[in-house]
Amino acid sequence: MTASRVADLAEAFINHPGSEANFENFPHSVKRGILERIIQAKRPETRAKRVRETAELATHKYSREPVDP
Repeated sequence: MTASRVADLAEAFINHPGSEANFENFPHSVKRGILERIIQAKRPETRAKRVRETAELATHKYSREPVDP
């Protein structure tokens, strides 16, 4: 399963320069977890939010929200 199989994520990468390249550099297990989380969303709004968050975080090379100490 790759980002190209998730069309809305591929579109979000276009709107966030550098995010696709950063996403592709994540470890396989991280990418798989992110994609499964997107695909398993039950509501379209939830899926859209997860896609948007993934693209935004990947732009900054984060695979998830940073945790404040």
